Amino acid sequence: MKKTPLPAGDVLTHAEGFGICGCLVLLPFLLSTWCVTAGPLWARPTGSWEVSLPIGGFVTLLLFGLGCFRWGSTLDRRARTVTSWWGGLRLPIRRTTRRLDGFTSVNLRREIKDAGQKTMKIVYPVRLAGADDSLVWTSTLPERDARRAAERLARFAQLPLLDWTSGSLVRREPEHLDESLRERVRRTREELKVPSMPPGFQEQCQFDGRRFTLETRGPGFSLYLVVVLFPYMILTVLSAFMLLWGGACWEETERQALQHRPGYNQGEARRVSYALLVLGGILSSLTVAGVRSVLIECFARGRVTAIAESLRVERRRLFGRKVVEIPAGELEELVKAMPGTDSPQGPAPRPVPGTLAAVKAKLPRVHAASASICARSDRARVDFGHNLTAEQVAFVHAALMKVLAG
Repeated sequence: MKKTPLPAGDVLTHAEGFGICGCLVLLPFLLSTWCVTAGPLWARPTGSWEVSLPIGGFVTLLLFGLGCFRWGSTLDRRARTVTSWWGGLRLPIRRTTRRLDGFTSVNLRREIKDAGQKTMKIVYPVRLAGADDSLVWTSTLPERDARRAAERLARFAQLPLLDWTSGSLVRREPEHLDESLRERVRRTREELKVPSMPPGFQEQCQFDGRRFTLETRGPGFSLYLVVVLFPYMILTVLSAFMLLWGGACWEETERQALQHRPGYNQGEARRVSYALLVLGGILSSLTVAGVRSVLIECFARGRVTAIAESLRVERRRLFGRKVVEIPAGELEELVKAMPGTDSPQGPAPRPVPGTLAAVKAKLPRVHAASASICARSDRARVDFGHNLTAEQVAFVHAALMKVLAG
């Protein structure tokens, strides 16, 4: 397995913020702000600098300071300290130092964060955790980069990595972070036993000891589907009303224009019809995209195939298909994500389209967390088996372990 690179010295630093790229992004705002505040220079030849220069300079410095603002943490394993700081560019303004001995593990989680305006965002915070204290190392990276940062931190600090991103606790020691599942089974000499196949599961699953095949399907029509589609029904009615209203306004505008009615403001009427048609078109597009994501999740089918060389997960959608293949030599985790287990913050939510995240978070009784299986390597991650029973998930997990790691 590919190892996560470590710094050559005894200091590991992680910094976040806008930096130089943030300054470049804010450059158009700086220029526009300066032009607006310096407007009196062209309007009045005298007495302009007293107004434009202080205001423009203050706003420019403020935006430049925001662009240069950075925060982060520094771990010194020789001094056994962890320092969190914030400041501008490379000049820390405030520091908080903690002892590294007060932390016992590196935690990687998958959490839902409120992003405002009734939208939800999935984040992957990396924390140094102890009995009485915790420190957020990073919380803005995507899953793959967050995992690499967690592994790098765990290896550098020689602390175990506790991973809850699959919904179940996976503990890995720092010396075995880059170990594949097959290598771990051989090192621990774990005995792999496959239970008997659940009754009625033969039509969906085939297993002969060397090859495993599972046909997956979505939950289909259910109360959850009706509840999630209800807002889109309202959007459909609104968009149809706006399109019909806009079309009627457009027709009335053309009719009045042909009659040459005096006092009739044709330009204003056309602007109203344009606005209604555009707004109705936007609502229609959002409705189609949302309904499509719901139908894909509820009626999608797929196939999971495992042989000694690789694990292949195929998902057939309404339009096209998606295939994820993980070589057995690169597979690091194959865990059962059971609802209500291990994680102090509850089970991690399954990956969902952004359109449904807020609805699912607010409807726990309609769409309860279900058992599933998570397979992960350094390059890919895939979750499947969400609509299986706990007994079926246990059998699938044991069969996959036998084929891929036996």
